[in-house]
Amino acid sequence: DIEQEAEPYFRELVDVVKEQYVKVAPRSSEFDKAALKDLFASNEQALTKINQVYELLEDTNKEVKNSNAKLDDFKEDMDALLKRGDAEVASKVSVQKPLIFGRRPYVVESYYIEREEQVRLRNLINEDPRLRVVLVGMRGCGKS
Repeated sequence: DIEQEAEPYFRELVDVVKEQYVKVAPRSSEFDKAALKDLFASNEQALTKINQVYELLEDTNKEVKNSNAKLDDFKEDMDALLKRGDAEVASKVSVQKPLIFGRRPYVVESYYIEREEQVRLRNLINEDPRLRVVLVGMRGCGKS
């Protein structure tokens, strides 16, 4: 195939022409004009790309602001629901009776731990007249 055999020679010829062009072109009277035109054209392309990116950023900024406004509305709605739920629970729950969390676990001799805080907690509850919420119970009954 003639084209495949001629390919290396063609590449070599292109390289030689390129080297000569780089040496001779700067001395040409038209070189400065062509170089400036090329430089301005590349600057205009870069400016166009920058403007496109700027427009995309503005659009993204608007979308983010809209999303933030929607999230703020959602947060306000959730806060209102939580307040309404808290008020409903507070109106229905009596603090006078004890709350029991879970069932009493099976007591196994080797795993049972006597709680030293129990006596101190009872004394605090009985001696101090202020209302308190105290979660007491055996380990594993779901206080936390």
